[in-house]
Amino acid sequence: MQWRGLASTVPQFRREVLKIPRIGMWHSAGSLLEDWGVPFSYSFSPSLFPKPPDWGPNLDITGFCVGSQNTTYEPPAMLAKFLSRGCKPFYVGFGSIAGDLSYIYKPILEAIKDIPDLRVVLQKGWGTLKDITAEDFIHIPNLKDRVFFICTPPAICPKCGKKPEARSHSDGLFCDDCVDSSSIEYAEGTWEYDILKALGRDNIAFLS
Repeated sequence: MQWRGLASTVPQFRREVLKIPRIGMWHSAGSLLEDWGVPFSYSFSPSLFPKPPDWGPNLDITGFCVGSQNTTYEPPAMLAKFLSRGCKPFYVGFGSIAGDLSYIYKPILEAIKDIPDLRVVLQKGWGTLKDITAEDFIHIPNLKDRVFFICTPPAICPKCGKKPEARSHSDGLFCDDCVDSSSIEYAEGTWEYDILKALGRDNIAFLS
């Protein structure tokens, strides 16, 4: 899929800049690796996934790409408070992977329950968690000191029933027009409400 997205740019770069033969969109990913020897770099840590012995010299695991450490970023107040309450947490997220990821998150939550000192920042990402319920959280000892959850807000504001164009706050259950005047009980019956009740208001951020 990545090759399909880059196939109109890479051949031109090869021909005009590198002065080597262009590669057509009709070439499969397998032929790019095996026949053409196109170099690929995977930006994850070899400590997580060492380079397999059958990978050729054109495939490399480079480690994470980390930009400048000088940053003015300040986390939302709720997240900053969580970070200050204990040891550095692990971050667990699956980014743009779509579909129901409940089968992945359930064993993660079980691991948090079973490892006493483990602290985690969980991010829902693009996937859904249809089978994850409040029950999956409430059995974790010292839950509020150990789990911070970041997820997307509901598509529809539970109070006014409108689809917000944007939300400017991390308490994103409600749209900007309703947030200051709304009790979380307006969201009762939603998946987000159940998770919020389990984790507490200070341990979940709804971020678009």
